[in-house]
Amino acid sequence: MEMMVTPMRFRSIIFMTGRTRKIYFHGARAGHKVDALRANDKICFTVYGNETIKEEAWAPFMQSVVVFGRCHLMEAGEKSNGVLKTVCNEILSERTAG
Repeated sequence: MEMMVTPMRFRSIIFMTGRTRKIYFHGARAGHKVDALRANDKICFTVYGNETIKEEAWAPFMQSVVVFGRCHLMEAGEKSNGVLKTVCNEILSERTAG
């Protein structure tokens, strides 16, 4: 199998639930990302934050985490609607709590 490296940036909702230990991405149902995932479901997902610029020889400094796994597309239906409702409820509760 030929290896394919396709950098992808998800500007939409990313949600992780501790109960199922899954990360959910919300995005378009068609396009290059979907084509790449159908061809090869192996993924590497990186998140970074807490960036600081210091007056030193090496900058910037940041914290990051890399997750390796497999990504499975969910078709529209009851299961995907349930996940999307859970994501929306979580975001709404975070915004109204603060």
